[in-house]
Amino acid sequence: MDEHLQRLLLAGALGLTIARKAAAILNGEHAESPGDPQVLRAILDATNESLGHFDDRPPADRWCDATLRLLDLAAFAASLG
Repeated sequence: MDEHLQRLLLAGALGLTIARKAAAILNGEHAESPGDPQVLRAILDATNESLGHFDDRPPADRWCDATLRLLDLAAFAASLG
């Protein structure tokens, strides 16, 4: 698969997953304690979940790759303007 196309697909999957997780946080789901910062965790979880569409390893085995992909997508988004 073309790298540019894969980035776009991953970005789309990530966007949908983040939106779903954000809605759950706003609805009070997954609240561990008041004031507990969940945004970064939700973004990393969403990235890992989205990467699962392209990588069939268990989620615990792809955390580092998911974090690197998130950083790559941020750089890609910045390059788009």
